[in-house]
Amino acid sequence: MLAGATATQATEKRGARKFVRRAISVLRFTSKLVLPLVVIGFAGFATKFLIDTKPQVKQRPAQEDSYAVRTQKIAPTTHQPNIVLYGTVIASRKVDLRALVGGEVIWVNPDLVEGRLLDEHAELVRIDPFDYEGGVREAEANLAEAQAKLTETRASIRSEESTLERLKEQREFAQKDLERAEKLVASGSLTRQALENRKLTLSQREQAVEGR
Repeated sequence: MLAGATATQATEKRGARKFVRRAISVLRFTSKLVLPLVVIGFAGFATKFLIDTKPQVKQRPAQEDSYAVRTQKIAPTTHQPNIVLYGTVIASRKVDLRALVGGEVIWVNPDLVEGRLLDEHAELVRIDPFDYEGGVREAEANLAEAQAKLTETRASIRSEESTLERLKEQREFAQKDLERAEKLVASGSLTRQALENRKLTLSQREQAVEGR
């Protein structure tokens, strides 16, 4: 009897332990499901509470921003900055220079070397001017001679023009004398021979004018 009672008690203890373990398992499973829901519900409630109880902030009316500045009158001007650089100057392009005349080069500008700067209108080389100076003197002499001939020719033209004017005057006199002689011949006061002499004189005057 004692052994049977002991076995029954042991069985009951094992059953009680199983029940406790199952209850604990059920509680753990339930807590896993319920706890997130409780947290979410509490967070939603707290959020709603914060939204409902937030203070009302009065909105300020919009206004244009203004800034204090200092003004200064300006005027257009030319400003050239001074830039100090170091290096080698290289020409952007190359040109071939040729003198307009030929001859012996007797002087070269000392700055006519690579890397140097030349002033505008600077003399680059000099060519021996001996032959050209002689040509200039000869041309000047020929010019003076031509000017003298021109002066002489103008004087001769003026003389010829004056002579021609006198010949024209003489021709007009001979023409008028012939006209008077024709009238005298018609009236019988002059002979035919005198009339022919006047015609001959007029012809000579006309030939002299045409010859000029």
